[in-house]
Amino acid sequence: MLVNTKEMLQIANEKNYAVPHANVVDQHTLKAAIKTCKELHMPLIIGWAEVHEKFITMEEVAHLCKLYLKDIDVPVAIHLD
Repeated sequence: MLVNTKEMLQIANEKNYAVPHANVVDQHTLKAAIKTCKELHMPLIIGWAEVHEKFITMEEVAHLCKLYLKDIDVPVAIHLD
């Protein structure tokens, strides 16, 4: 499920755990990051930067996140650099 990064990090701080951040440069790294967070049942911050535009657009990342996260019950946030 997509969540707000601020809220995600507040909960992590209160419960004393870290949240991993994975930069995604294409559809495959995005899918792998989401699959891993689902398997480990851990929250995740997905990172996308403008330099990745030649491989995957911000719009594609947003669309694919909605698709890949529809059946996932762990919190995932998107960070745009």
